[in-house]
Amino acid sequence: NAQMGRIDINQLLDRVDVDDLLDRVDVNRLLDRVDVDRLLDRVDVDRLLDRVDVDRLVDRAGIESIIARSTGQVAGGILDVVRRQMVAVDLIVLRVLYGLTGRSFADQPAGPDRLVADMDDPVLRPSEVREADQVVGRYAGPLVRVLALALDVGLASALFTLGTALLGWVLSGVLGLQVSGGAGTGALFGAGLVVWFVAYWTATLSVGGRTPGMGVVGLRLLRADGQPLQLLRVAVWTLVLPVSAVFGAGYVLALVGGRRQTLHDRAAGACVVYDWGRHGADGDTPLARWIEDHDEG
Repeated sequence: NAQMGRIDINQLLDRVDVDDLLDRVDVNRLLDRVDVDRLLDRVDVDRLLDRVDVDRLVDRAGIESIIARSTGQVAGGILDVVRRQMVAVDLIVLRVLYGLTGRSFADQPAGPDRLVADMDDPVLRPSEVREADQVVGRYAGPLVRVLALALDVGLASALFTLGTALLGWVLSGVLGLQVSGGAGTGALFGAGLVVWFVAYWTATLSVGGRTPGMGVVGLRLLRADGQPLQLLRVAVWTLVLPVSAVFGAGYVLALVGGRRQTLHDRAAGACVVYDWGRHGADGDTPLARWIEDHDEG
């Protein structure tokens, strides 16, 4: 003990060549002498886990971000597969219709010049619909557009029904008012539905350049030259849409015109193109354009 008390441990350790010491250690032989089972038996796993900060570990590993990206990629991949099938069917139908009317599909414009000018091959074949870059910016076919309209009508109707049910509950259940079910109520309901439909299409198109239904199938509304549509043109497009949709008469024009424009497209000087979101035809929107023009003024 007296001798150890005279030893400077720090000075002794400074003179130890750790690398040389490790080179002289037979690691394999050392590991062979370790009783792993006995070592694990001495580990208190519960106590060890109690000391682990799981929330901090998850934050540092970015688990939530990984799951979100993975889920988004899977959902986006499935949606793209469905979109490709819809585009392919539209192309087949258009080729058949153009053939029956004696027109060449290859001679029709692919899309607004500013969006398709750099395309190597303006003619899109059903077998080539694989990537978003091959489709984005091209004029949308009528079948995809009809599907988008059906989705929007369903969603808008569901929201209106939910809203009227909530309003009825507030009036009767909360305020104690009795709402009669006469002819006047029916007329008011019909007028409210029309106003709601106009607001639904105008608001979504102004803010995002597309309705929710158009977003699902991968469409965007633009001006005929490929620029974002102004708010006034959006309003015109929305107001003429019901006229165009009656018996599908307005959509028939999309089958005979080169730009695949419906009646409400022509009334507003607009066109509808494919846009699958990740490589948009144009990131600008009618509302953003209006704000920009207003600021410049």
